[in-house]
Amino acid sequence: MHKHLFILLLFLSTSLQAQTKKEIVLEDIWKNNTFRQDFVSGFRSMKDGLHYTEMNDSKITKHPFANPQESQELIDLSAIRFDGNKLTILDYQFNDDESKVLLFTEPDHIYRHSTAYKVYIYDLQSKQLQLLNSERVLHPSFSPQSDKVAYVLNNNIYVYNLLNAESFAITDDGQFNIINGNCDWVYEERLLSFTKAYTWDTKATI
Repeated sequence: MHKHLFILLLFLSTSLQAQTKKEIVLEDIWKNNTFRQDFVSGFRSMKDGLHYTEMNDSKITKHPFANPQESQELIDLSAIRFDGNKLTILDYQFNDDESKVLLFTEPDHIYRHSTAYKVYIYDLQSKQLQLLNSERVLHPSFSPQSDKVAYVLNNNIYVYNLLNAESFAITDDGQFNIINGNCDWVYEERLLSFTKAYTWDTKATI
């Protein structure tokens, strides 16, 4: 009796699983994004470990981890203008002491992991906005002292001085087959999946 009951329950369980089982097709993975994980747009953990920032509704806001509903507006992106033109900000990056931020606009996608942007530097205290370069650049990053920004343009590395608003070249031999500060498509697509190939040291030299 118990044996027959066990077999019946096992049969019903197997039948139920078969009925509820969903076939996975390639479209679910590559087209429909069925299994894509959720994410928070523009999420950045802050240096104090107690707060984070996010970009939403044309604002960059600051929130405590302990109470995410509490918020402080850091930048009203909708109010930012350059030469009278409104900017569409797609991403941002703080300097080390979180007093300045790089604002990324007008993307130009190169390979899967690399995108060149028109980049602006925004000072949270003075509310001043500076254009990093008139062209789209790769991999902009603040120096540890936050007085310079390095970037890659035309396969050369440049440094922009925030104090005098001038750029100077670190390398000058960049061409199609000589790449400074950036990875070529083999490293990006097939080997290491990263693109930035320079870094600052603590003395603000590259």
